Amino acid sequence: MLRSLLASYLALAASCDLPAQIAGYRNLTLPNPTAQGSSSLPVRVYYPALATGQNAPMANPPATGYPTVVFLHGLFVVGSSYSRLGRHLAENGYIAILNDTGQFSPSLQAEDGAALYHALVVANGQSGNVLEGALDMSRAGLCGHSVGGGNTVTVLATNPGYKAGLCFAPIYPGASTTNQVDVPLGIIQGTGDLVLAWALTGLPMFNEANNFSGLKVFYLFGFWGGHNNVPGLYVITSLDSSVWQRSRRVMTGFFDRYLMDDVAQLDEVIGATALSEPLLSTLYVEVEAPDVWLTGLPAIGQTVQIQTSSEPGAVLYGAAATTGGPIATPFGDLLLDVASLFVPYTATVASTRFSSVALNIPNDVQLIGTQVAFQSLGLSNSGNYRLTSTTTLVVAN
Repeated sequence: MLRSLLASYLALAASCDLPAQIAGYRNLTLPNPTAQGSSSLPVRVYYPALATGQNAPMANPPATGYPTVVFLHGLFVVGSSYSRLGRHLAENGYIAILNDTGQFSPSLQAEDGAALYHALVVANGQSGNVLEGALDMSRAGLCGHSVGGGNTVTVLATNPGYKAGLCFAPIYPGASTTNQVDVPLGIIQGTGDLVLAWALTGLPMFNEANNFSGLKVFYLFGFWGGHNNVPGLYVITSLDSSVWQRSRRVMTGFFDRYLMDDVAQLDEVIGATALSEPLLSTLYVEVEAPDVWLTGLPAIGQTVQIQTSSEPGAVLYGAAATTGGPIATPFGDLLLDVASLFVPYTATVASTRFSSVALNIPNDVQLIGTQVAFQSLGLSNSGNYRLTSTTTLVVAN
């Protein structure tokens, strides 16, 4: 019950865009253990810290290390210029590695983006290294802006181990490269991008990424979404600030889902919160693996939304008193207790690739502590039905 309440609190905090951690940073130079790219890899590292500022002591990492995001900068700038992005990731429980090489060479940056994965594995396991034990490289994502956004896809085409990729206002690396990406892929851009036209860059990238896993999404802002405010590089006006605040929630929601396994954060990416954003122009979504999650406070007298991502078609919402051992089915593993299983809801998913049903919890104190586990059955982009993982509601006071 406490775990469920904590998850609800963190979801509420995320919706208010409140930092959960303090961010510190360091400038490091990592040896390149591969035969490609720069011989050394200068980076700026943002991390959850005990105090703010440069070289602040790092907060004790989890036993497996912090989830990690490597960031590739745009042309003619360096990663350390993206302090807002690095700081935001650190404040939300990530270590952000901002690449400072390849300022004038896209091809060198791509080689270094691949090499950084291996360099970080070495640093994480090296006794006495400031990063020793701090990184969970089994939960590492890749992110980039402009040229770095295109290079995110270039690196993922021969992926050294990154689990997800996110591109801000990217160049388009071509269909044959994009089609090799086999991890979840997110793209954020604006129709007001005067450097790279979205219809020639972000949209073809979305359309040609046909071998992704999990989810691909193209979050297209309207006119106020420019080339440099979506990654927080230049935030000058109040509208720049509004775009960046929304963009960073999409970024962390995406990585929270695929690096932290917090499915509820998809609400910021493709759910009701994402769709209600006034600055949004169009949301393009394709689903390879359907998901189910809850939003709202699961307390008596409250309404909780049970949400599912899937391809257009029918969705079945299964419920049970608890989860159960996996039972193999043609649609994947059934994870609900069969003895108490029932289907309380059905829904139809339209082109948004998203459905939501409301559960009204009666204002009855006897319900406090009641547990209900949910699992959905939805369509994947292969045309086959697939079962989601489970999510559990515990009724609070």
